[in-house]
Amino acid sequence: MTNKTKKGFTFIETILYIAISSVVVGVLFAYGWNMVSARTKAATMRDTAANARLIMLRLNNEIRMATDIDKNNSVFEGENGKISLTTPQGKIMIESIGDRISIARGENSPQFLSGENVRVRNFQLSKQENDAGKVQYVGFSFTVEAYYPEALNSYEYNYSLPINSGAEVRSQ
Repeated sequence: MTNKTKKGFTFIETILYIAISSVVVGVLFAYGWNMVSARTKAATMRDTAANARLIMLRLNNEIRMATDIDKNNSVFEGENGKISLTTPQGKIMIESIGDRISIARGENSPQFLSGENVRVRNFQLSKQENDAGKVQYVGFSFTVEAYYPEALNSYEYNYSLPINSGAEVRSQ
């Protein structure tokens, strides 16, 4: 009889190989999925913060450049804020329309200050007046929320940023 050595793997070795390979692939897949989720969450946060910053800076700038505020056509201390400004370039109306804040110059149609991937909630205005009854300072607060309807409530796409700021009416 000749001694033959069997070549190949035993059944136990094959099962162990498959099990170890499955664990390694599972760990790598979970790590990759977490990296994609983290990147998506960071992009959502950046987009929301950029929109909030744009709205805040634009409101600050418009209020500072105003020569007068029409208190009769403005809504202070209300849920859906609205402010009518008089500037050297003409009238400006800033208001909450639906889930967005818009600005309209003169008779022009309103333009939205934020992108479509965010919603603006609870836009509120407050005012401080001087002894003569003129508005000296306008405060504003709102919450900017990421809005991706196709995301179906995935945590990566949920982010909100509350903003509280204001501006002095300098041109008075």
